[in-house]
Amino acid sequence: MTKFYAWNGGTGILPEFRGTGLSHTLIEEVQAVYHEQGVNVANLEAITTNERAINLYEKHGYELIERLGFMQGLKRIKISRLFMITN
Repeated sequence: MTKFYAWNGGTGILPEFRGTGLSHTLIEEVQAVYHEQGVNVANLEAITTNERAINLYEKHGYELIERLGFMQGLKRIKISRLFMITN
């Protein structure tokens, strides 16, 4: 069976729209597209210190699979990689 993967390299909600439910709506709409397109596995990355975003993704079925680190200039950024099996 062929597997279809989706990857979200970054999504953000402007501060004035946080706490309004927009992020939940956005994820639900994206998941509907994944379902329509036959995506089996959805991957995304979030900055590790953004616990609010990671909690949101986990509420929508994503699971943490690994923590990564990379250099941006002289600053090390820690990234959490999450995934979700969509069907």
